[in-house]
Amino acid sequence: LRSDDRFAKFSEYGLINVGITTGNNEYFSITEDTANEYQLEPVTLPLIGRSSHAHGIYFTESDWNTNKQSGKRARLISFPEIPYEDYADGYKRYIKWGEENREHEGYKCSIRDRWYIVPSVWVPDAFFLRRNNLYPKFVLNCCGAVSTDTMHRMKFNLGVEPENVLLAYYNSISFAFTEICGRSYGGGVLEILPGEMGNILLPKVENIAPELREKLLTYIDSVVRNDEDIEKALDVVDEELLVKCLGIDPDTCHKCRAIWKKMQKRRLGRS
Repeated sequence: LRSDDRFAKFSEYGLINVGITTGNNEYFSITEDTANEYQLEPVTLPLIGRSSHAHGIYFTESDWNTNKQSGKRARLISFPEIPYEDYADGYKRYIKWGEENREHEGYKCSIRDRWYIVPSVWVPDAFFLRRNNLYPKFVLNCCGAVSTDTMHRMKFNLGVEPENVLLAYYNSISFAFTEICGRSYGGGVLEILPGEMGNILLPKVENIAPELREKLLTYIDSVVRNDEDIEKALDVVDEELLVKCLGIDPDTCHKCRAIWKKMQKRRLGRS
């Protein structure tokens, strides 16, 4: 498969980087109540914080609103690089509260010139879950959100169609490579680092008909949002995309599904 020109590595489609390292996720990731109490909304960005925040394979404004309304930490504070004296009173109060509670004493915060200014904040095109249970979600960013280092962030190369890459991920072959490229620990968790994500193999789907792509993505999103067995989606994508469109041998799909399930089962058995 690695020598098959019908496949490419994840890394060939764009930049893969760790999410934002805040140094203190509890402090910089806030709820609506905290945002309102300190009038922090102007210096926050939509946040996708963890797997439970990603309801489908698209992270939409509706998803973000649902997370906010349910009390999740759905905003990330990004204080601006302006003089402290120009900060609004609410910002100063929140920073003072942080210092009184020693929120700034962790290593990452303590080595900054201004501990409350988080570096390397940029909006990616997609997210990939770093630590996973059944399988890693790959999610398109549809609302200008950011993530902490619980997720990896991806910026697509110029000319790459995001939905092609999204569809290319949800199949048995790519899922087998998540287990092959990642690493598991005693608790049964699958962890995938940026370089390992980059080595996951994806089928090339640049020439797929837009109507078929939309049909398949809608179905995958429905399966994920309704918390159904992801194998239902893999069955359809394997058949419609891998076998019918790309001419992949069905036996190869079956073998890769078996590899994924065997490695997943062994990993989960360690929990």
